[in-house]
Amino acid sequence: MGSSSIIGKGPGGSVANETGESATVLVVEDEQVILESLADVLRIAGYEVLTATNGAEALAVMETQEPDLILSDIMMPVMDGYDFYRALRANPDWELIPFVFITARGQPNEIREGMGLGVDDYLPKPFEIEDVLNVVETRLRRAQGIRQANRRQLERLKARVMSLLDGELRAPLAQIKNYTDMVASEGAQLDYRSFTLFLEDLNRGAQQLSHLVEDLLRVIEIETGELAALYEQQKERIDWLDHLIGGVVIAFEEEALRREIRLRAVIPPGLPPVEAVPELLSEALNRLLDNAIKFSEAGGQVEVRAGLRDGMLSISVSDQGPGIPVEEQPFIFDVFHQISRDHSEGQGIGLGLAIARGLVELHGGRIEVESEGLAGRGTTLTIRLPVPENPQ
Repeated sequence: MGSSSIIGKGPGGSVANETGESATVLVVEDEQVILESLADVLRIAGYEVLTATNGAEALAVMETQEPDLILSDIMMPVMDGYDFYRALRANPDWELIPFVFITARGQPNEIREGMGLGVDDYLPKPFEIEDVLNVVETRLRRAQGIRQANRRQLERLKARVMSLLDGELRAPLAQIKNYTDMVASEGAQLDYRSFTLFLEDLNRGAQQLSHLVEDLLRVIEIETGELAALYEQQKERIDWLDHLIGGVVIAFEEEALRREIRLRAVIPPGLPPVEAVPELLSEALNRLLDNAIKFSEAGGQVEVRAGLRDGMLSISVSDQGPGIPVEEQPFIFDVFHQISRDHSEGQGIGLGLAIARGLVELHGGRIEVESEGLAGRGTTLTIRLPVPENPQ
């Protein structure tokens, strides 16, 4: 490691953190001269500074005080910069802290390895005061922008949730309350059949409420990125799509029979493999099939068809229901949008299709809609997934 050429005085006016106080920078460097020089420069510029001489020591410091940005050397004893970065990012509470490697100039291998890990920036040695302060300010401001964007997204989600709580939850809750009040006031006069019907209605209201809460939690997992992280951890190459699709179809046979709907599947063997999380892909198809059956008349048909089209895997679900008005088709995948079909039976908000789209997009795919918006002409929703370049 070479010596630094830090000289002079940096400009004043440090970047503030979320509370309006001076941002805190953790400097991790085993060479005492460089460590003290960096700390002095940052303090003069108005930053709060924490110091450590290796990655293990830095992690211990962070247990008691979380920095807003980290400057870390790479080659250090006990725990080097690479292992420190990996340990840092393994903690969800620290995954958004900007991380800058201090690297020897002319060491492209260090930069390549750091880029592979996902570090935010590099500060090559020897460096000038202006270089240090520019990197720190740029990364802090970028991190603030990301946090503000996340905050706005959460505020929008909060507004949507409040809209749901104010509207959609009222119906099942009112239904449950009305029936419990009836049972409480008339229970002694009810015969067994009437009492059983009351209980069945109560159970339906409770199930509706439970499904609504589960869907809401799924939306939150998608919009906050929690499900995207799960996808990255669990994705695998699957070459048994015919079985996956067939399993979803079989699960709906009883419901289709109850509604007097013909359920047909056209699933050829030898479908190309895709990269997916089987449970999430099954859930997406499940929601499309559930939607098709709900909007189908007795005597109608729902068909599931799979195949390769234009270099992508296609899984389509077609019904013979009332169709989707053309003017509404651009919005049917929006969270809380309700489709205006004649045969809606009060199906409620459109969380199902929004969730299906979110799940498919996790897989790098999309959902396409085809509908003339005319009664009896039906709707076809198609999942389109990328196929690996080398499917064998």
